This record gives sequence, structure tokens and C-alpha cells, in this order.
Amino acid sequence: MLINPPPDVRLLVDKTAAMVAKMGRQFEERLQADSRTNPKLGFMSANDPYNPYYRSKLSEFQEMGPLVAEAFLEDIRQRQAEQQKKDINLEEGDEMSKAPAGEEP
Repeated sequence: MLINPPPDVRLLVDKTAAMVAKMGRQFEERLQADSRTNPKLGFMSANDPYNPYYRSKLSEFQEMGPLVAEAFLEDIRQRQAEQQKKDINLEEGDEMSKAPAGEEP
């Protein structure tokens, strides 16, 4: 049974599947070894409820090829960079609103 992970976990699973499709089986084996001590990678374990979703995404990326996987990863990087810029601008706006009138922080 395929269980869709929550959005934050889904993003990590999708990124991992794309990276594995791009980098190959040895990369997946290293991640699986890391998953034993890193709970964020728990979906790589066959016993994890999100493992079928991971396997499904991995198959999709493998069928589409490494160029599609790389394009997906680049899109994610760009979205994350844009979000970081927005977050920084919000933080700067908060600092400006805290400064006394006529003064800059």
C-alpha cells in the first residue's frame, strides 16, 4: 500500500529519490547505511510505511532518466533559494519595524 508522506517528508523523499536515480545504486546503499542512525532517512528502510512511496518515486525518476532528475533537483534548489530570500526579507522587515522612529537597526 502506498502512503503519501506529509509535505515536508515528501519533499525529502522526492529529493532523495531523484538523487539516487541520478547517482546510482552505490549512493543509495550509502544512504541506506546512514538511515540506520538518521531518522530523517527512515523511509529508506523496507519496514517504513513511506518506503513504497520512495520506491515509486525512485522508479519514476529512473524511467525518466538522470536529466529529468537533475532538472527536478535544480527546480527544488531554486525554490528553496527564493524562499530563503523571502525569509531574510521578512526578518529584515521585522528588524526595521522594531527600530525607533528615525533610527535604523
